[in-house]
Amino acid sequence: MRIADAIEVINSLLAELAKSGMTYPGRYKPVRVHAIRNGAFVEQLGSVSKNSTSWTFFSELHDVGYQTADAWLVAHRDDLGVRPSFDVEAELVDKVLKVPVPSKPAT
Repeated sequence: MRIADAIEVINSLLAELAKSGMTYPGRYKPVRVHAIRNGAFVEQLGSVSKNSTSWTFFSELHDVGYQTADAWLVAHRDDLGVRPSFDVEAELVDKVLKVPVPSKPAT
């Protein structure tokens, strides 16, 4: 949760500075997190795949990975360098740590 908090603090601070018209010459920049994933493929693997060293299995992982990345780029290329495509608070804090995420005011 510390990383999610740090991302939120940095992004909030930089957004407030930008709203007030101030420039920040420091080393911090907005953190834009992205995640490329294929849940449907991972779900079909099962626990046996964790021990598999089969070349066929690795080739399939490679091919599916490329297909997933290509599809992600089609959907999110315009997000790169502009906005995150992954909500750290909702995806990690709420789902993984089971901590409710407070609703954010619209910006």
